Amino acid sequence: MPPFTNQKMHCYHPERIQTTFAIIFRCFSLLLYLSALITSPLLAEHTRTWRQGSYEDFLKGTPHGVAVRSDGRLELAPKFTLIADADASYLWSLRVDPKGALYAAGGSPAKVFRLDGNGSGKPTTVFESTDLVAQAIAFDARGTLYVATSPDGKVYRVSASGERTVFFDPKSKYVWDLAFAADGTLYVATGDKGQIFAVSPDGKGELFYASDEAHIRELAFDTHNNLLAGTEPSGRILRVSRSEKNRKEKDSAVGEGFVLYETGKREVTAIAVAPDGKIYAAAIGDKQHPATPAPTTVVTTPQGTTTISGGAVVLGGQPQGQTPFIPFPQQLSSSIYRLSPDGAPEELWSSRDDVVYSLALNSDGRLLAGTGNNGALLAIDGRGVYAQLAKAGSAQITGIARSSAGKLFLCTANPGKVFSVGPEYEPEGTYESRSFDAQLFSQWGRLDWWSPPAAPSDKGTEKSATSGSPRLEFFVRSGKGRRGLNSSCVPEIPRIPARSGRAGLVRTQNLAPVRNALLPASHNGKR
Repeated sequence: MPPFTNQKMHCYHPERIQTTFAIIFRCFSLLLYLSALITSPLLAEHTRTWRQGSYEDFLKGTPHGVAVRSDGRLELAPKFTLIADADASYLWSLRVDPKGALYAAGGSPAKVFRLDGNGSGKPTTVFESTDLVAQAIAFDARGTLYVATSPDGKVYRVSASGERTVFFDPKSKYVWDLAFAADGTLYVATGDKGQIFAVSPDGKGELFYASDEAHIRELAFDTHNNLLAGTEPSGRILRVSRSEKNRKEKDSAVGEGFVLYETGKREVTAIAVAPDGKIYAAAIGDKQHPATPAPTTVVTTPQGTTTISGGAVVLGGQPQGQTPFIPFPQQLSSSIYRLSPDGAPEELWSSRDDVVYSLALNSDGRLLAGTGNNGALLAIDGRGVYAQLAKAGSAQITGIARSSAGKLFLCTANPGKVFSVGPEYEPEGTYESRSFDAQLFSQWGRLDWWSPPAAPSDKGTEKSATSGSPRLEFFVRSGKGRRGLNSSCVPEIPRIPARSGRAGLVRTQNLAPVRNALLPASHNGKR
């Protein structure tokens, strides 16, 4: 073994070695993290498409003069104009008298307002009472106004000078609806006994129909002048006619009811009859199926009788009240049904969010529905096909009336307002989509569009899009102003077949252009 030389000895401690490696490892990890942050946008850069093409997508945006259809199309909407802001929390009934003047009833307290034939000007109060609400109004052939109030209300007749007199007292908790027959008989729908009264022009009333329902909510006449009624809580649509049999009892009803259809809902809220005999009805609320009755125990003591049922204790003689009626329920499902002249039923529309309060047919025969609790006006075009025409800004659209000129009026609740609808369509409209957050620096490319192919047409029926044809223009916002897209962004407008409903931009029967969707494409213009 060689002898040791005079050299320095280097000693390496394990603790220092571990500390050095830890520092190197942390520095290396930090470099990798910074490198990933710098290169990740470069690695993630690719074409992204933001597509807006469904009914739900378009409802998240803001349409102006544009109707959004359930099939993902956009079309020009009928003109929707506010004509009166009534001094009432809610309006329930809307009618047009024989001279074309518009009347709206509501509360609270009970009031009836009059507007001129054009639906303009400040509303004039023609009826007011201490009752909670003016629930329904009607006019006879001479234009005399009749007003029904609730609860515990009566039917009033109001003269042209504004003088009111009690015309009929049904002695019922609620008076829900009024309807005049062609022979001048006034039918009065009531609750909570589910009765219909027939009142002659001199004010003499009789019990016309007594149902096993709690409420008769709606009245209407079919094309054969038969009385129709909607009920609650079974959600039935009845046809009530005068019985051929003589009454055996003095106070018995003279009418017989035939169930045309029992809906799957609790309450029929509106009925509309088309000229071809079809019956449309709206119903709300899911039915409560009766549960198996719980066993009951009756205990008799010198102090009285006690009944124990299903864990609940009811003392002898204690009244069991009915469930209170709620005029504006918050959480209810809703459906619209169509009954053909031969009686075949069909569900056209349903929703778990919107509640239908009113129905009407416009001059083109299109079914309109006033809804809550978002105050939207819907057009029902077929089974599962509908369009949101406008939003009133109020919570509920409670009534729709049509004038002889074809103009529609509607009233709202929370707050009470009156609007006019059509028959003219908006000359142009805009749609502003919801905001899109890319969550990183992005550059937007072109705005693209698409639609189904044009339907084949016969020779000579096609027509080029000129300045007089319906045209949809696209705009992009830049700062405070607005500039039109250049020709590279908007494709050339195609030749369009007249009165076709399938082309991307068409002249339909209501002369409204139809669009499918708008698409802002990727930053490099590729799809």
